[in-house]
Amino acid sequence: MWQTEPADSTLTCPFCGLACDDLRVATDGVDRPTLVNGCATAQQAFSTALAQAPGSPQIAGRPVALDAAITRAADLLAAAHAPLFGGLVADVNGMRAIMDLADHQGALLDHVGGDALFRNLLVLQDSGWMTATLTEVRNRADLILLLGNQCTHRFPRLIERVLLPTDALFSPPGQRSLVLLGGWDQESLPAALAAANPTLIPVANADLAGVCGLLRGLIAGRPVRTNAIPGVSGLQLEDLAGRLRTARYTVVIWAAAELDFPHAELTIQGFVELVRDLNRTTRAAALPLAGTLGDVTVNQVCTWQTG
Repeated sequence: MWQTEPADSTLTCPFCGLACDDLRVATDGVDRPTLVNGCATAQQAFSTALAQAPGSPQIAGRPVALDAAITRAADLLAAAHAPLFGGLVADVNGMRAIMDLADHQGALLDHVGGDALFRNLLVLQDSGWMTATLTEVRNRADLILLLGNQCTHRFPRLIERVLLPTDALFSPPGQRSLVLLGGWDQESLPAALAAANPTLIPVANADLAGVCGLLRGLIAGRPVRTNAIPGVSGLQLEDLAGRLRTARYTVVIWAAAELDFPHAELTIQGFVELVRDLNRTTRAAALPLAGTLGDVTVNQVCTWQTG
């Protein structure tokens, strides 16, 4: 999808959901393998993995032989009435093995990122959504709404790989409009975003659903109190609604892990319904960012094997 070098010389980073595939492990002329390319998150994660000595199993904090650890775990599972498997930071094969064991033991599963994952899944299960792939956003978006202010931190190469790439097939990045809704200010903007001269609409994350509701009303031509949310400019909302109506391909982006407050799924529902409304007269899509610590992988394996 993102390939820029021959496939046999590169690898794909698994540590966030952007699937950057221009990374390479260099071994020539160095004391230990090092990662070429990649963001700070990838550099740290690969460095840890490459330097990690093989671990030994432990019982009550004391290293033991593998056979002893397996025997102890089997005894605990056999005696358990409702075992719980947590963490679950695994690839497809690892999760399939965990599922087989959980099915045999009647165990529950709880991914470490499950709270954020289910903020999105509750909306998907309830009403569905219209989403785009990373490649579609990279190549087609002409207006991007970035909701919240942690997307570029949680996904460090989002700007260069998706939002403002050096080239795109159908939407020149230099003509792309960005609107940032959330806890943004000029001082906190990454330099690459600041260079694109985005529109900033400072708003608390808990008020993002209200902003989307006002935008939906303006787009539909209904009477709207544009000053209903303190600190949010009604003139800015009216201007944004006009831009949303005339854009060729709007993309709404958020990271569910950032929306850490009660009933955040209702806020995500507002994002999804805004996208649905726009598709009545133009083209729009959502890009719910995820993939951290294998949460999407785990969910997909659970879906394949249990429905």
